[in-house]
Amino acid sequence: MRVGHMKQVENLDLTFGADPRYWMVKVQMDFAADNEEYLLFTDSELRLTRYRVSRNREDIALLDLNKKNGVLTRIKNKDALFGADEVYVAFSAQVQGQQAREWLLLTESTLDAARDRVKRCPRTVEANKTGWVADLFD
Repeated sequence: MRVGHMKQVENLDLTFGADPRYWMVKVQMDFAADNEEYLLFTDSELRLTRYRVSRNREDIALLDLNKKNGVLTRIKNKDALFGADEVYVAFSAQVQGQQAREWLLLTESTLDAARDRVKRCPRTVEANKTGWVADLFD
């Protein structure tokens, strides 16, 4: 799986109350190009990140739009409303089934939930990630 390419995967670690499918993406931190990780998002989290982008166009405008897909970047919420997070985590992704890449804005708690889900669903991640040879050309 290439960095910044998001695809829908079956949850192989299904427990009561868990989603049967997740959106899996491989990302890396802005300051550490060799530190890659996988994230698992629910449909509702993905919808919320898209909604957040539509409400915060001024924050997306500050990003380097030519930045490589899948690079997590922390940005300040420029015109934060009362109760909104002051900082977002932004990244662009090529979503399965779509032509253009899109930007996603996450809160720290959404990012933590996606990381926690990876820990709880190891078989799901292992079955869908690529081997080390494919990672060399990522």
